[in-house]
Amino acid sequence: GGDDTLSPYSWSYSWDTADTFDSITTAVCSDNAGNTAITTFTVNRDVTPPSGEGIIYTDGYYRTTNVAIALVTGTDFESGVNTVSDFIERQAATLTKDSCGTFGPWSPLVSDPGAFYTDTTVTNGNCYKYRYTIRDNVFNPATHEPANIAKIDKTPPDTTIDSGPSGTVSSTSAQFTFSCVGEICASFECKLDTESFSTCTSPRSYVSLAQGLHTFEVRGTDIASNTDPTPATRTWNIDKTPPTTTATATSPPDGPAYTFNTATRNDVKVTFSCTDNPGGSGCSTTKYCTDTSNTCTPDKNPPVTIFTEGITLVRYKVSSDKCPTTKILFTIFYRYDLYRLSLNYLNLHKLPEP
Repeated sequence: GGDDTLSPYSWSYSWDTADTFDSITTAVCSDNAGNTAITTFTVNRDVTPPSGEGIIYTDGYYRTTNVAIALVTGTDFESGVNTVSDFIERQAATLTKDSCGTFGPWSPLVSDPGAFYTDTTVTNGNCYKYRYTIRDNVFNPATHEPANIAKIDKTPPDTTIDSGPSGTVSSTSAQFTFSCVGEICASFECKLDTESFSTCTSPRSYVSLAQGLHTFEVRGTDIASNTDPTPATRTWNIDKTPPTTTATATSPPDGPAYTFNTATRNDVKVTFSCTDNPGGSGCSTTKYCTDTSNTCTPDKNPPVTIFTEGITLVRYKVSSDKCPTTKILFTIFYRYDLYRLSLNYLNLHKLPEP
């Protein structure tokens, strides 16, 4: 100890860093008349920070621009917790395709936040980490930094159909593949025509579909549970009914109607007309050829005028509509040797001039 003769009266004690002991101190005060007063007190050295402190927030995705935080001040059995010395710090990184980029430095967020705090300064498309520091009454700090990451994602995914039928087809089966643009979708829901949306995966297949128009819809939901509000849509038409072709003739070409398999002394003009089924894809082509042996391949566009004396055979293949697959269904009609109908053969007996 020692004496302090100058007012205000004080005395300083110092410890080495490794010291942990307490000190009992006696102070004697004397006035100028020699009167004294004695008091005893204990000086404790406190180098232990508080314990049990914590910061609590949900790890994962947020579809709002606020993060709710709960705080635990902990305990300190030496100098006690200084409940107004605490503060929160935050790190931020960019959220891209469901992954966080490089986090920046820690920056102060709020001091003396209380038991609960809501961070309303977060922005969509970013990741955030938080840490909490509290001190005891001699300012020993304790910091709690959880591994949690708050990912702010308010943007719904954009679902796209990658493959599948479109336009007019003849197949009664359909398969669609689909995905989300620029991110990973956690799940999908599909819908066909008037059905309700139901869980599905890519690819999605359908069989035994009815002829006519169909509409397929699909919507994705991302990892943050945002669902695409505008599902991807594909409409297509199934056409399995072949068109019909009718052959008519006039003789002479600009004259009255001619009856097939009858004799005439004039040239004959043969015209073909195609009619597709209601709701079909429409007629595309009708081809014909002429010979006397019934072996030619129809490759010419109508109409045709017959002016050769004798019997002329006119072969034509039924018009195919605009559905490529439907053409295959018509191959049976190309086999003229099996279908020698009067409509398919024109027997012309051109009589000599009187």
